Amino acid sequence: RGNHVVGHVVTLANPEGRVSLALPPGGCGTRELTTMTATAHKPICKLAVNAGYFNVHNGACIGNVVSDGQIIQTVPLSQGNVNFGIKDGKFYIGYFSPEDISMVDFDHLVSG
Repeated sequence: RGNHVVGHVVTLANPEGRVSLALPPGGCGTRELTTMTATAHKPICKLAVNAGYFNVHNGACIGNVVSDGQIIQTVPLSQGNVNFGIKDGKFYIGYFSPEDISMVDFDHLVSG
């Protein structure tokens, strides 16, 4: 009680083709600020947010990660959390097994 949390809400009129998952320039396990990732991303991001879980000690990604159609890593369904995915401009939210992720061929996906 009594804690104040500051957040931001962003609304996109047309998110298709404008939302993607960009890994830090050095990949999972590296620690860059979101501004570094946004600047390194092509085209340059106008807005970047942290997404998905990561190990606070070494920066490693935790959970399922797909970026630009490439599966970076998956975890067994029993160890996973809810996922947010994009495929052909459509958004998918749910629990996906490694097999689901391979079959659906997501453009982008992150656990969180």
